[in-house]
Amino acid sequence: GQLAQNANNNASAVKYFEQSKKYASDVKMEFMSELAVAKNGIISGIRSKESVISDLKKMLKEDKNAQLKDQIYFTLAEIEKKKKNVAEAIGYFKNSIVSNETDQKLKSESYYRIAGLYYEQEKYFEASNYYDSTLTLLQSTDSRYSQVQKYVSNLKDIAANLEIISYQDTLLYFASLSED
Repeated sequence: GQLAQNANNNASAVKYFEQSKKYASDVKMEFMSELAVAKNGIISGIRSKESVISDLKKMLKEDKNAQLKDQIYFTLAEIEKKKKNVAEAIGYFKNSIVSNETDQKLKSESYYRIAGLYYEQEKYFEASNYYDSTLTLLQSTDSRYSQVQKYVSNLKDIAANLEIISYQDTLLYFASLSED
């Protein structure tokens, strides 16, 4: 399945991953096959995003996937992001973080993705906080590490200035009110 996926032959990848799911020896392997089928199904057009989202939500309710919820939420977030549903994507990324107990790499990726979404929306204060969280978890060997450091430094200054502006705007508003 992975060979077909890497060759951008997503329709074949779906078939191979479905076969591997049948022969999976543990829950994690079965789960990873299901995720691969879902992702490749969307890319190839074999499955709609809505049907994949429905299946992923069902997987969240299955006891066997209790330890894998972080990955399910992350996948849901990726789908919503591709659909340009930013608020839903951020919500699912946050659920991924909350559900994550052991996978620091996935957690840092969720923080990074949320930070990027807030940055794109010009919500610099929120982006600053999430880039800061990303930096605490991101491996220093990650190619994005120095870029995230720059975001943290620059956005802290911007966020501080925005806070000052907001405070001064509030003072100006109250000063403009009549004494009645």
